[in-house]
Amino acid sequence: MIKQLFILLVATFNIVGSNAQNLKNFLGSTPQPITGQDWKMLTSAQKPLIVIFFSPECPICISNTLPLREIIEKNTGKVDIALVFPGDYYSDKKIKQFQSKYKLEVSALRDSKNDLVKFLNAKVTPEVYLFDQTRTLVYSGKLNNQYESVGVRRGVVTENYLSDAISSTLLGKSPLVKTTQAVGCFINK
Repeated sequence: MIKQLFILLVATFNIVGSNAQNLKNFLGSTPQPITGQDWKMLTSAQKPLIVIFFSPECPICISNTLPLREIIEKNTGKVDIALVFPGDYYSDKKIKQFQSKYKLEVSALRDSKNDLVKFLNAKVTPEVYLFDQTRTLVYSGKLNNQYESVGVRRGVVTENYLSDAISSTLLGKSPLVKTTQAVGCFINK
């Protein structure tokens, strides 16, 4: 009896755990495109997908635009990248101006009901989620170690978590670092 209960608990945990880590199980309202590809195209492609929750007014997002642009340039054609703007606080025009100003030439989507935020349990902007070709989560957290906490910024970046995870994923390997604590501006849910 105890063995059966244990097996049931393990099976339940595995099902719940896998649902939370695969985009194919996302049943919320579809994030709406502002620029670039729509959600269906991004989630059905055969390349890894990077989802980055972003805000045009968050100072930590703004300071991460250069390393993000470098990631975009290095991985064009190899991965799909989507900036997801939680809520409906910013107009499409403001988001497009932000993308243009910082040369972030990737898809931008609005998660107006924060359904994707809730599904992935995103807490801050910027917060990164890297999914492999099967849309299974392989890395989540911050782009790099530029910020240890809000207001505590390193002079020199020594760890490039997202870049390392992308390289591993493209080689068919599991990233060495699977999660980090994202640092940024809180998402209003």
